[in-house]
Amino acid sequence: MREQKPTSETVVWSDEHEIFQFVTKCFDVRAAKRIIREKPRKIETAVISGLRDLVNRPKKGSITMGIAIDWERIDRDPEGEIRCTVPIILITEKDGGTMPIDGWHRIAKALDSGLTSLPAVCLNKTESKKCML
Repeated sequence: MREQKPTSETVVWSDEHEIFQFVTKCFDVRAAKRIIREKPRKIETAVISGLRDLVNRPKKGSITMGIAIDWERIDRDPEGEIRCTVPIILITEKDGGTMPIDGWHRIAKALDSGLTSLPAVCLNKTESKKCML
């Protein structure tokens, strides 16, 4: 018997207003979550090790380029609010590559803990376009 992968139906997706901006691109994360709720999909595994340079802990006195991560929030997370079991959301870019638009604190926490992959759901190109602002 084949093991069935969990689906996005098992995740409680918040409906809070949320925007993700990366350089000149801007995405409506709430719209992405709405799409996922309306059309559930399998939860896949995303390799995150290549994102390490975007979420490194800053060294004292240095300026960090990349994604703004609240490391103090991650360090004081004894309640486990930043749960690495919640899937990150990926959009599909024009070239077929993917980019996370939700879950950067989970990515940072996972990489800091030595993990190299996380659960993920991916929007196709058409769905990804609908989330662009």
